[in-house]
Amino acid sequence: MTQKGMQMTRTMILAAALLAAGPLHAQTAAPQPAPEAAPAAAPDTASGSGPTDATIPPAPPPVTTAEPAPTDMPGTAPSEGDTIERIAYSCDGGKMMDAIFVNTASGSSFAVVSHNDELIPMQVAVSASGARYVPVNVNQTYELLTKGDDATLYEDQDTVIAENCAAQR
Repeated sequence: MTQKGMQMTRTMILAAALLAAGPLHAQTAAPQPAPEAAPAAAPDTASGSGPTDATIPPAPPPVTTAEPAPTDMPGTAPSEGDTIERIAYSCDGGKMMDAIFVNTASGSSFAVVSHNDELIPMQVAVSASGARYVPVNVNQTYELLTKGDDATLYEDQDTVIAENCAAQR
């Protein structure tokens, strides 16, 4: 993978993580401690073959907290000159749309749109006026058009998902 491709992938992962992290408040239950082992049987002194303290390994200590997730993933921090902006849009019909826009110092531009609990990573494409974003995934047909504080999200060229969207700043 080229350095530009790696940078794009890291940027999309970062943007998606930022968008996804905003509304999440889920908690994971702590693991339960292992059940205590039954007490060791008394040695069979008649035959001399019974268990002894030396043959029974001690039980491991119970796990009560989860390991923290790493926070220093290499190459995921924004470079100097990169910008990341989250914008909430209010659209016709009372619809809301969230988007994160990532502009890199090298001139690449990306958007991650949240729609129907789905994150749609997009990249900038040629546009006559404003900005036009198309999906990174070639199997998706979404299109996001922005100009100033206005945006419209299409499912395909003929189906509007969210129109007349105004940025809520």
